Amino acid sequence: TTTHDDRLPRKAIETFENSRLPSGLTRSLFPGRSLQIIAPFSLAWIGMVHDFALWRGDVDFIRRRMPGVRNVLEAFMTFRNRQGLVECPPGWNFIDWVPDWFDGVPHGANCGINGIINWYVVYALSLAARMEHWMNEPEMKARWSKLADEIARLTTDVFWDPKRGLFADDPGKQHFSEHSQCLAVLSGKLYAEKQ
Repeated sequence: TTTHDDRLPRKAIETFENSRLPSGLTRSLFPGRSLQIIAPFSLAWIGMVHDFALWRGDVDFIRRRMPGVRNVLEAFMTFRNRQGLVECPPGWNFIDWVPDWFDGVPHGANCGINGIINWYVVYALSLAARMEHWMNEPEMKARWSKLADEIARLTTDVFWDPKRGLFADDPGKQHFSEHSQCLAVLSGKLYAEKQ
């Protein structure tokens, strides 16, 4: 770290949390009049809380964020389809400014299911399970771990392309990105040979 002053990261975490809508998702522009939602930013916020916990170890600050973390995850669980995968939430599912992606949205992430979104959810569930462990919440840890395992298995079944040895972004396995591979590895839910 370059500074011991953690006021700006704390403020960023609190501002994202304060932007949460009744659905559980955070706003992407807050404070402000625009009601823009970039659902993957809600998952990134969980990563911010997790990383702050590693950096500062402020148990009280993290404990106060956990209801919001749970609320975001529950929001994503409402988007699960009959197959058990997460359908892309409404809004702008921006991931990255990739030249081949329109408005930074991966192929298939406007509607239906997408590998990146599902791996991102698995990653966020895994981070939340770790934080629940730190907060001595074994039931919540078990819930997020079970969901992470289940969605990881389903995501692997649908998006793994054995010929290429990669995870696709779309169920038709026409589009691939570094993003799916990185999130799959970061999730900690892959067998060694796939890693």
